[in-house]
Amino acid sequence: MSFGEYEVIGRRLYRGHEPGSIFEARLERNAERRAIRRGDIRLLRVVQPKLQEGSFAFPDGWLPGHEHPDHRGAERRLLHERE
Repeated sequence: MSFGEYEVIGRRLYRGHEPGSIFEARLERNAERRAIRRGDIRLLRVVQPKLQEGSFAFPDGWLPGHEHPDHRGAERRLLHERE
């Protein structure tokens, strides 16, 4: 599957999108190739979904602090594993 931004260039609706409209979708590769070959859509760009830096934060209390039993000695163990 690929995720992209597409323009409808055909004369009829493509998956509910009017001719001339631009939409983002995740299409199965063969379906995308067939639609492009038929002239129904044009791939404008491949989209790599990701979170923008700083756009997401865990709720308060979601992550345990460094003193939590699961984290005690974690740095020491990691350093030991690298040696």
